Amino acid sequence: MLLLCLLFLAGVTGSSSISADALNALDNKIEKVVQCHGLAGLSLTVVQDGDTLFHRGYGHSDLSLLTTVTPDTLYAIGSVSKQFTSFLLEYYQEQGLIDLEQPLAPQLAGADEIFRITSGSENGQINVKDLLSHRTGLPNYMGLEFLGSSTRAQLFRDLFYSEQDMRKEYRGSWHYNNWLYVAAAR
Repeated sequence: MLLLCLLFLAGVTGSSSISADALNALDNKIEKVVQCHGLAGLSLTVVQDGDTLFHRGYGHSDLSLLTTVTPDTLYAIGSVSKQFTSFLLEYYQEQGLIDLEQPLAPQLAGADEIFRITSGSENGQINVKDLLSHRTGLPNYMGLEFLGSSTRAQLFRDLFYSEQDMRKEYRGSWHYNNWLYVAAAR
């Protein structure tokens, strides 16, 4: 749906501004697509030069309750945030602000304590690329283990210093871990 919107707007914006007619045509097209294909719902905002030109919700956020989508409906985006995190980190590297392959400890205040693996030759060598590639060897802690962590820094200490026997070989295998993206975004 996003691609449809982008292609549509690209096709109707030969000039530098988006016309009200183009926005109305986009609105009608999205409404038809949602109805014809039985899409649950979506929210769309079109912004140009910092001005909101269009802001609307389509369909339902809960099909069983028929809750109408509004422009401000909140969505669970799941792992889509990983692409945004990766993109921004790569952008920061291109700008010379970070180095994805350097150990985290020198780059981030407090990272020496938080991001260090406590045993083996990899001590202190985890870098951002390791976090994004799921190759730290740390397991994916999605359970309730960290609900008692009082701060984000404490959460990472708990993550990186716990359950030694559950770890895989550092850079030796791929092991999916959502928390590594939270750490990378830090």
